[in-house]
Amino acid sequence: MTRSADWNTLADRLTRILFKLNQGHRLHLADLTEEFAVNQRTIQRDPLKPDKHHFA
Repeated sequence: MTRSADWNTLADRLTRILFKLNQGHRLHLADLTEEFAVNQRTIQRDPLKPDKHHFA
């Protein structure tokens, strides 16, 4: 995957996560890793810091 494709994937993932939060969804790490087909560490490294109010 190219650097540009990596960024697009990250941007898509973050956009979808922010949309879910805006809709009032409670996010679970295991669900996100399954939905985005990435490992837990990838979600944790994304530049969105987990907030105890949104992540279980």
